[in-house]
Amino acid sequence: MLVVKKEPHPYEFPEPTPKGKRGRKRVKGKRICSFKDLAQDASQHWIEADVKWYGGQLLRIRYLTGVHLWYKAGEKPLPIRWVVVINPNQPDRTDVFFSTDTNLLVTDIIRCFVLRWNIEVTFEEVREHLGVETQRQWSDKAIGRTTPVLMGLYSLACVIAKEMRQSTLLQPALTSWYDKKDQATFSDVIAFIRRTIWAEKYFSNSSMSDDFIKLTPNDADTLINQLAMAA
Repeated sequence: MLVVKKEPHPYEFPEPTPKGKRGRKRVKGKRICSFKDLAQDASQHWIEADVKWYGGQLLRIRYLTGVHLWYKAGEKPLPIRWVVVINPNQPDRTDVFFSTDTNLLVTDIIRCFVLRWNIEVTFEEVREHLGVETQRQWSDKAIGRTTPVLMGLYSLACVIAKEMRQSTLLQPALTSWYDKKDQATFSDVIAFIRRTIWAEKYFSNSSMSDDFIKLTPNDADTLINQLAMAA
């Protein structure tokens, strides 16, 4: 199954070629109206359904669906099922999903796209913080070795943070322009692990009631270097 999010150009299926007519057979029919126009058409037969939406919430949506041709110049037309979704919580927003598996249920098409969010975020995070796809090796084999290791490091960091969280509070960083809703990002996970390790290494010899933290010159120098590199 192939599921696509980028909006293709949908066309009607071609009408049968009249018997005896010469020339090439048509591969597509008329182009259908835009999906945004469909979303504004109250006369359409909208269907309601409960789906598992982003964040794991159960949401009642309204949708339209149909099967048309996805056509691109130079390529053979491909039948696709399209789904126009309206979220009652965001009536001004229209989501359109497509699947080349025309027999797939609408709820399954939506579920596939919702599941893709976690995958896309994972790849974005490993590229941003662990350097996946930014390696400078010249050998394909070297890239083939390092990429799985970096992906594994991502999973390992998440597992370590989960174990540490049983004894230490993980507090996501707050920003004025983005409400994380108490959901930790991977940058929060890295900072949490780093802080826990550094606190255990450098401050375990200091009493909680002391006015001064005791650090050896070597520890102080190492800590400053690590902070500089982390920044």
